[in-house]
Amino acid sequence: MIVLQRTCADLNRKMKGRIEDRVVYSPYPDIEIPVCSFYTLAKEQLMKNPDKLALIDEALSLTRGQLLVRCQRYAVGFRRHGVNPGDLICVHLENSVESIAAMYGCVFAGATIVLLKTSLTEPGFVSVTDFATLDEQDFQECPVVDPKSTVLAVCYTSGSAGLPKGVEISHYNYVGCFYTCR
Repeated sequence: MIVLQRTCADLNRKMKGRIEDRVVYSPYPDIEIPVCSFYTLAKEQLMKNPDKLALIDEALSLTRGQLLVRCQRYAVGFRRHGVNPGDLICVHLENSVESIAAMYGCVFAGATIVLLKTSLTEPGFVSVTDFATLDEQDFQECPVVDPKSTVLAVCYTSGSAGLPKGVEISHYNYVGCFYTCR
């Protein structure tokens, strides 16, 4: 018990945040989080330095500007194939630059992505898009009327306490994470 009290006292001295009524308060100032869609945030950030390298893997590298165009092309392709705002799209892809562009293309088209681990054994749906027939000029931003309640993604927990559970993440949650982590 004495060691625990000493440890807690040491933690209190080292912590930057104040503790009141057993609640730890952040020492950092409140962050103003704009109410906007993930697309609005992504476009703004990717266009700041469009020639800066954004993503790289063993097969492909893209600058920020190229990534934005690639995501918009995917969005056009998904819309042409019937993906509509609010549709749930299962994402069951390996990590790659192309996978990230496709995933965010779904979001840019207004869909909600449902992320699944690639280690799952269920057969997946495979879709191939021919980029030669798609033009980012056809891209139209899909308005998100209420970013706080419009779901951008459904992520599943690990299921450590039972079955995996779906967690809905809104556009506003993603934007908040960006502003919190930058």
